[in-house]
Amino acid sequence: MALTKVKGSVWDSSDNGLAVNVKDFGASPSASAAVNTAAIQAAIDYVVNAPSTSNGVVYFPPGSYAVSKITVTFESLNKRLRLQGSHKRSEIISSVVGDRTFDFIDAQDVAISGWSASI
Repeated sequence: MALTKVKGSVWDSSDNGLAVNVKDFGASPSASAAVNTAAIQAAIDYVVNAPSTSNGVVYFPPGSYAVSKITVTFESLNKRLRLQGSHKRSEIISSVVGDRTFDFIDAQDVAISGWSASI
């Protein structure tokens, strides 16, 4: 799969690592929650399980992404992950009622930034 290059200005230079765009995995503001959840989960898993880097960014271009539950599990405790929105033009719309949208397991260094609302 050819990944769309994400501009370096989207995150600070301390995140020198793997960066992926959720659209490369099939996420879209017009897609269903089921499609977006699977695509975003795949993008996160791709970054978190990459053996060659300890830092990673999952970038969300502008838009509203419908999702259900997403789980982030770190196999390595030396990983850093940033879920990067497009500076107040990206949002997650959760279909999860009464539970968390994101479930972080063994995740010690996760940053969430550039969003129009708390997720």
